[in-house]
Amino acid sequence: MTNFERLRKTVLQNDPFTKCDEAVCFSENNMFFDMKLLGETWCVKKLDEKFKPLKKVLKPLKCADGAVWMLTDSGQWVLHIIELKKTVTRSGNDTSWEHIKRQFVGAYRICKMVAAALDIEFEQVIFYTAFVNDDDIALRTVGPSDADNTENPSVLLPYRGTPDDMPPPRIEWASGKCRLEDYGWSDSYTDKAYTHISVRLTKSKDGTYTSIFPRLTEG
Repeated sequence: MTNFERLRKTVLQNDPFTKCDEAVCFSENNMFFDMKLLGETWCVKKLDEKFKPLKKVLKPLKCADGAVWMLTDSGQWVLHIIELKKTVTRSGNDTSWEHIKRQFVGAYRICKMVAAALDIEFEQVIFYTAFVNDDDIALRTVGPSDADNTENPSVLLPYRGTPDDMPPPRIEWASGKCRLEDYGWSDSYTDKAYTHISVRLTKSKDGTYTSIFPRLTEG
């Protein structure tokens, strides 16, 4: 039994972690996102259900679908947070990029609280959105008629904001980074940009949407 497993048995009444060896699959509404793993890894699916007591205490507005905790060969912990979303949009309700980031924040709050109880610090945090359609938020190649065909032509221009500015949704979605707003929780992690990986799911013959993500690395 590893130290991590001993701590979980001591601290957590209902252990939500599942030990993963080669891969883990997260699913939601006919969408399946497979992650190939490296090193010692544990996953938590349905975060908001598995950590319901913590969710009540922390009161996160939303919560992502799942998380992978990875212990690297060098002894560092890397947290991977995953959200599956069929459609990603610039604005709206539960499909908007802002809503997804709120889900990231909720999941990260929960994982940080559990990690603190287990005397663990994450050296790196990576966020993932597995999606089917991002037509509304995706940046297009600039063409002669783009200024006439978009609601806001400025989204097609290079982003020239300062590091402290929150970039527009289209720019941030295409950047491979995400800035997480405070949303009422004044932790310093919200002041930096985190790696964000968007993974398009493709439709299979059986009508499901799938993707196999490349093997995770140590960052």
